[in-house]
Amino acid sequence: MYRNPFQIPSDYNGFGCVLSAPMPDAHITVKFVSRDGPAGRAGLKVNDSIVGINDADTTSMSLDDVQNIFKRTYLSFLHGQDSSVSLNVLRRKRQHVTRF
Repeated sequence: MYRNPFQIPSDYNGFGCVLSAPMPDAHITVKFVSRDGPAGRAGLKVNDSIVGINDADTTSMSLDDVQNIFKRTYLSFLHGQDSSVSLNVLRRKRQHVTRF
């Protein structure tokens, strides 16, 4: 499917990525990454599966739970507080850790 590179997806978040949950109890999947956003600069890629956030397993988390963690982190950044998040990512059956 063609995506206009100048069109920002409606579910885009402040970290520069779009996430989806394909089905209940499945890992959260990255569907879009802005190269210039924090997620792109941290090395997150399309089709990465987020299996952990800040050392917490995401298996039982909903998409809303994960988005809320991202929002709280972004609000902390806006208020000058610690704003980093650590993601455990499954990419092509290999686990990676990225921080942004």
